Amino acid sequence: MRSRTINTTVTVIAMSVLLSSAEVISKAEPPSSEQAQVVKAVAPAYPVIAIAAGVGGTVTTEVEIDARGLVTAVRTVDGPKLLRAAAEITSRRWIFSPVENQTKPRVVRLLFAFKLMPKDTPQDQLLPIFMPPYQVEVRQAKGTLIHRVDSDPPGYVKPQRPSKKKY
Repeated sequence: MRSRTINTTVTVIAMSVLLSSAEVISKAEPPSSEQAQVVKAVAPAYPVIAIAAGVGGTVTTEVEIDARGLVTAVRTVDGPKLLRAAAEITSRRWIFSPVENQTKPRVVRLLFAFKLMPKDTPQDQLLPIFMPPYQVEVRQAKGTLIHRVDSDPPGYVKPQRPSKKKY
């Protein structure tokens, strides 16, 4: 009798787990056919002027995608001005999945996060991070700038000028 009660309890628990998981599955939204799938994502280069100015932040661009999956137009929605050009140039290089029988362009927003890291950050932590579907984080170590225009690089030997002789 006890064995039968345990079997019944296990069966009831198993059925309730199956039903609850079925609800979760049915509530999940299928991927939209309108959503553009990324075929090629490109990370931007951190602008040197932004590194020198210590500027970081997120740039949002809005891209129009034609039926072939190519970006046809880019518009910056938000972000620091020193970082916008790099994000726009990079946005044009992204490629999306082509679609058939579509006349109007698809519109997608791409997010480019530019993050300045401490000077001693290891190289493996400076690699770009792609976060699907449409976000990239670019990291750059803070650098030191040469403030003197007349300074020579290390190891440079100035050429000797011939002496002027009076005749």
